[in-house]
Amino acid sequence: MTRLEHVGQLTLGPARPMTEAELQRRVITLARSLGWGVTQAAAEKQAAEAIAYGVEPPELDGLVFHPRYSLGSEPGWPDLTLIRRRDRRLIFAELKGDKGRLKPRQEAVLDLLRCLEVGRSICGEGPHPKGSEGSEERRYCCWPWIQIFVWRPADLEAGRIEEGLR
Repeated sequence: MTRLEHVGQLTLGPARPMTEAELQRRVITLARSLGWGVTQAAAEKQAAEAIAYGVEPPELDGLVFHPRYSLGSEPGWPDLTLIRRRDRRLIFAELKGDKGRLKPRQEAVLDLLRCLEVGRSICGEGPHPKGSEGSEERRYCCWPWIQIFVWRPADLEAGRIEEGLR
């Protein structure tokens, strides 16, 4: 199915395929709007405002990481690494254009990361009782939620990326 661009009542024809770079920009923007961190400039502005009001700057609650240049980086590492403190989530996301394919090294790295993948439920019971060593008992619900995704433009259009980031 071909996407069409519409301007008013005019149909301009098939839309150009979304590039991986455009998908990345849109995913990062969406992630930040859903609480996966702010830009460095925004964090600095928040800190300056907090100091002006005589309060502590907010702690870093989330982060979206993408290496600017892959030269010298580990081959096959996913395009985005996202961390969010409030719900203890870690996402590794590989982005591909409409026709992009995973390279063997990318498949191997994603497979390696999947050994860490953990789903979890929120127990709502905390704090948990103290264990025999005197520290809070860690239960399954307390472990970080680690997810691995391969996202394409169709996933953005269908709302699956937003769903994964919520």
